[in-house]
Amino acid sequence: MKTHHVLALLLCILLLFANGALQSQQENPDACKFTIQESTAKPAVTGPDEVVSRVHVIEQPDSPLEILSVDFKNAALSVYDEKFRWDCRSTMKIRNHSDRTIQGFDVLVGVRDGLGAGVGGGRRISTGLAPGQEVEFKSCGDSGSGGAPNGIVRVLVGVRWVVVEGCEYHVSARIPQSSGVQLRPFHF
Repeated sequence: MKTHHVLALLLCILLLFANGALQSQQENPDACKFTIQESTAKPAVTGPDEVVSRVHVIEQPDSPLEILSVDFKNAALSVYDEKFRWDCRSTMKIRNHSDRTIQGFDVLVGVRDGLGAGVGGGRRISTGLAPGQEVEFKSCGDSGSGGAPNGIVRVLVGVRWVVVEGCEYHVSARIPQSSGVQLRPFHF
């Protein structure tokens, strides 16, 4: 009889710990919610014409970060014989246009061909960016080369994800087919 009481007590303790662990693992359903101030401003893109003429700032209406400007003054892009060479040297200025503090984010500045392949990637920034606050930073500093079928390459610029308290939010990427670039799944 005593053994049954001890086993019952141990079972109750085990169930209490399991229930507490499950409750602590439940996510806050509001963690990824934020309000965004609408913006009608188009990002300012400056630099050499061979770069600027191929830049596509990705439309991202759900992003809590707004790209204000990208300066490619020290960047170079050569497209020749269905190949390209990319030397990315740029700075980007962004603004938090949400009602939440951004704890970190990742931006993309990279060259993609018509099939979505390319070079360049994300730049992860850890910061406490308060609502309305702006920051300017080095957005890329890499180099690379690749194929450019039919001479189609675009310099894509966008926000990949942001971190707010309790949430890592992956931002949508709207790229019109008229841009000539397709993104492979998970390639953005």
